[in-house]
Amino acid sequence: MCVRTDILENLGYEVKLIFPVPPYPRDLMLYATKGLRYSQMLGVHSSFSDIRDYTPSADLQDTLAWLKKMLRCSEERFEKNCVVIKAGNGITAYVRLTPDQKGFYEILYTKNGRYLRVDSYADTIYASTFYASKKNAEKYIAEKKARYFYNRDGSIALTQVFRGKQEINILPDGSTYNQDQLFEIFVDRLGLTKRDMVILDRPVRLFSAKPLLSRCDQTNVIAVLHSEHFYQKGFSLFGEYLSQEYWYWCRYSKYIQTMIVSTEEQKSVLEETLNENGFAVPEIKAIPVMCLDQLRRPAVARKKKSVVCIARINPHKKIEWTIYAIIKAHELDPEITLDIYGECIDNKYKQFLEKLIEDHHASEYIMLKGYRDHVADIYQQYEVFLTTSLGETFGITLMEAAGSGLAIVGLDVRYGNRLFVEDGKNGYLVPYDPSHIGLECPPETDALARCIVDIISDEGKRRSFSQRSYEIAEKYLPEQMAGKWKNLMAPYEAAIERM
Repeated sequence: MCVRTDILENLGYEVKLIFPVPPYPRDLMLYATKGLRYSQMLGVHSSFSDIRDYTPSADLQDTLAWLKKMLRCSEERFEKNCVVIKAGNGITAYVRLTPDQKGFYEILYTKNGRYLRVDSYADTIYASTFYASKKNAEKYIAEKKARYFYNRDGSIALTQVFRGKQEINILPDGSTYNQDQLFEIFVDRLGLTKRDMVILDRPVRLFSAKPLLSRCDQTNVIAVLHSEHFYQKGFSLFGEYLSQEYWYWCRYSKYIQTMIVSTEEQKSVLEETLNENGFAVPEIKAIPVMCLDQLRRPAVARKKKSVVCIARINPHKKIEWTIYAIIKAHELDPEITLDIYGECIDNKYKQFLEKLIEDHHASEYIMLKGYRDHVADIYQQYEVFLTTSLGETFGITLMEAAGSGLAIVGLDVRYGNRLFVEDGKNGYLVPYDPSHIGLECPPETDALARCIVDIISDEGKRRSFSQRSYEIAEKYLPEQMAGKWKNLMAPYEAAIERM
């Protein structure tokens, strides 16, 4: 989303990002670190107030002084990304600092360790969320009860009341709306025309798509599919089905002008899926979801006989197969090493991987390195990238590995592996038998091990594979992606000019 926003702005478009659900301040901070401006971010709920810019610019020192006076506390202590102010009555205020530590974006109030409220700040307070503590077994769980969105003068612009998973939105005149109805009002206020382009991203909440698709005759609607739309048997732990995430878009595809996927292979599969289910087939374009900022070449020699895996620690990535492949490769060449980087999504699965490494006495040559902020700078330390994921819709890590000149070894599965690996030219694709999905150590790991040893033992092949990876990656530099978006927008631009 951030990359696309930058490309569209460079092409001359004014871009706004709409959040149907109020974004958490920490999420806004993350988007900002990726290059988005706070002024580009528009929340549906906050649009009913006169505070439209989320930029955290309230004065930190004045706020700390006010807090200490209000809580009758003269002391403050600094923790990681936070200033803590305690009162004698059990109330504590946590001031969440911006990454540069010069400002703040949120104040959390607790009493005896239980959440009371969270105030969100831009240049002034723009929202407050209130909590009640609900006892669950031996712990108290914070339950969200209400949220106020403020105008700049402090008056309440919108009140949200939460009842379980339902919400009621109350405007100052006393009128009440559920989530769908409020979004409908918001869309009406946008006043969309054929001069506008609505790009739908990640349809986690279907209510946000309905009022937009119903206006397809008034505006232009593009839907971006980031992940797989159909799971094949033996390629997903979930089984075989049309992805629930994109079911609504597929069912109502006749209201969408263009669908965007990341690869030509998925484009063909999507066309086939829509036809098989009796859905309309709109224009479908293959435009990568991400691009490389640059090709990265190692400043120092790569670590000899080194393999890297970069993936979320998640059972769907089949990292145990990666570990078994390296264990077997290590038997053929004891100098081979593997480093695994990635955010832990499933702690139980991580513990399983740790035990697997320990049981095979592999801890000296297989290491779980954890999450890294700047992972793009890691690849060029290694010689081979190994993936045992059963399906990458695009494969950002594969793209980054190619962009750092690594040989790549993976399973012959759609889509990303076949996009970034040319078998025998910059790596190897190992045939995969879907009936093996439930095996802890399938026969494919033997073939993966042999491929790794084949590359690592042949310096000439390794250099040739590295060069070919760089050549493949050149197709995913910003100017290439910008050209695809420019071509996509050209017919819409021509139609606008004819108005």
